[in-house]
Amino acid sequence: PSISKTLQCYSSAMSRVAVITGANTGIGYSVAKLLAQELEKEERSGGRGAGGDVFVCLACRNPQKAAEAKQQLRAECPRAFIEVVQVDTSSTESCVQAAKEIQKKYTHVDWFFCNAGILPVSGVDWGTLWPPRPRNLIHSFSTGGDLLKLSDGVTPEGLRQVFATNVFGHFIMIKELEPFLASQGRPCHIIWTSSSSAARAEVDAGDIQAKRVKDPYAYSKRTIDLISRQLNTKLNHKGIYSDTACPGLVMTSLTYGILPKWLWALLFPILVLIRMCLTKNVTLSPDTGSKALVWLARQDPARLDHSVKYESRVTALGTAYVDKSVITGSEELSSSIFEELWGMADEYTHSKQTTATT
Repeated sequence: PSISKTLQCYSSAMSRVAVITGANTGIGYSVAKLLAQELEKEERSGGRGAGGDVFVCLACRNPQKAAEAKQQLRAECPRAFIEVVQVDTSSTESCVQAAKEIQKKYTHVDWFFCNAGILPVSGVDWGTLWPPRPRNLIHSFSTGGDLLKLSDGVTPEGLRQVFATNVFGHFIMIKELEPFLASQGRPCHIIWTSSSSAARAEVDAGDIQAKRVKDPYAYSKRTIDLISRQLNTKLNHKGIYSDTACPGLVMTSLTYGILPKWLWALLFPILVLIRMCLTKNVTLSPDTGSKALVWLARQDPARLDHSVKYESRVTALGTAYVDKSVITGSEELSSSIFEELWGMADEYTHSKQTTATT
């Protein structure tokens, strides 16, 4: 599309705008593609929301990979406007700048997908698969269980890497965008990518960065579930809603970083067998794993149950559907974690603003 048309559409109240972090690959890319295709189809058929242009903002760390994803999406979704905003969610400064750029680009944001994340695997503990009991296999392959040996680093700002990337960066973007989203005159639906591994993590508000835990990834996803629930308590009256979605076990670059591709190829028949006979969360493909996230985006957020996590599931024959499970944990715990994060965000964003003006 031409520059003049693009600028005109940015100011159009009819347009639909989705911002997706980590959208150059995996779940993020599938969400961008499938949501854009659904909105394009709706526009052609004259359904709900027809008449407005579709904008998909790829909020990615690597500009080159984002540019490649942009070109591929333009080919697959020719009627959508695909844009890129650079953001490294492990950097608070990058998140603040990205939030500013989003507000300059768009008059509103309908969906903000908090999807970017890291799973820093240092090894695999094969001993957890022995003896090979069915329940043992299900737990290990569907949640990671004790199968994965995880490590965690520290960012230049002194934050734990997994916490900063998966949780805190997104929280800062939401905090920075809140006045903009609250004044846009239409709902904004925040949709987090969670994980089934979150169920096994016990979060302590006194250790928000997971410095003392074995599995910082599951801990970060559990934190996401709890703060999403609390965001609704704090922001629903402003037209801002939040939900979490679990894509299941998906073959993405994150998964292929755990084991070599050739080994996943050998395990693939076992995973299919597990899906057919034992569990429904082995979704395998990113498109299938994205089912719950895209489904959420097509619902009225004011009518959803925000106390549950929405989960991508698949039948034995491979048909995708959406299920849900209750987010456990007290409101007091959710509130404590939220207040801790809010205070940290104030501290880090204030220090950046002070540095910028001195």
